[in-house]
Amino acid sequence: MKTSEHTNGIDRISEEAALWVVRMEDEYVSDEDIQHFRDWMSISERHRSIFKELSQLSHEYNHLGVLSREADIDLSDNLTQRQSTLKRARLITIKQWWSAPRITAAAMVFLALLTGLLFFPNEQMHMTHVGQRLVIPLADGSTVYMNSNSQIKVNYKRPQRLIELVYGEAVFKVAKMPDRPFVVHSGSGTATALGTEFNVRNRHTDVTVTVLSGTVLVEPDVTDPSGPATAFENHEARELLKAGQQITYNTQLGKVQKLLEKELTRTASWREGRLFFDDKSLEEVIQEISNYTTQKIIIADGSLQSLRVGGVFKVDDIDSIISMLEAALPVSAIQVSPDLIMLLERKKTNGSIVSQ
Repeated sequence: MKTSEHTNGIDRISEEAALWVVRMEDEYVSDEDIQHFRDWMSISERHRSIFKELSQLSHEYNHLGVLSREADIDLSDNLTQRQSTLKRARLITIKQWWSAPRITAAAMVFLALLTGLLFFPNEQMHMTHVGQRLVIPLADGSTVYMNSNSQIKVNYKRPQRLIELVYGEAVFKVAKMPDRPFVVHSGSGTATALGTEFNVRNRHTDVTVTVLSGTVLVEPDVTDPSGPATAFENHEARELLKAGQQITYNTQLGKVQKLLEKELTRTASWREGRLFFDDKSLEEVIQEISNYTTQKIIIADGSLQSLRVGGVFKVDDIDSIISMLEAALPVSAIQVSPDLIMLLERKKTNGSIVSQ
């Protein structure tokens, strides 16, 4: 058991070391990345030794300017000769490393990174199922928080970091890299940030961008192969959003909205599994909570759709949400089947949902 735990620990450190080597090789490495790297190197001697071993291997491929300085590795000897025999060095190093008895899964991945097989692949896809939420760390240090029933595509190619929110909702916490803009494409527009945190929601036909911190430029999408026809009708429309501001677009770019502090907090409260509703219609509420359950919820009586709802809901407890609706509104929920709930009208009463 102790041996297994020790081995797993080494594999974890090796994987982290491999990622740090790749990141420190990048010509766009930031001062913040360097500081995080120094903190990681200071954890233990094992961290430093594994990193240096992988760094020496990596040097057979590149002259690692920042990496060599930070890892205290001497790369000056015979640099010209090594560069001139780069191709031969790659083959020799791979052969030697592959035959070593200490090879791990992390080392295999690292070799693929070095040879370009996995280094920022053309496209990575991440998706969440209904009721699932994920946190996705990206190679540049940015983080994506994916809401239920969402899909993103990641395409990191210089000089940009491109993300497509195909559908759903996500918060993007962007690592600062001034020379490599972070661009989120969704629907007919794009949101570009340098170092910030913002929420993008693409449900149905509209896309809403909310800036939690920093600034974000929202403009037509002109990168789509199908051309400007898929972008805004006004191709010159664009808005620079600041923290606390929100905008919605489809084929037209809407007006900038200034959110109150509580409204801003609630925008991304789904990350904690909570939904806030303030005087929303029952139709809107059912439409939103349907993103978190595989059960289909139908409002059978059209007259119920405009009933007003307010309160806080836990997205992981659909049964409680339905019970709260029944308690406060003139509705009855009928479980028609395991996958279908129908909301019917009952004797009307006054009141709304009050959060607990």
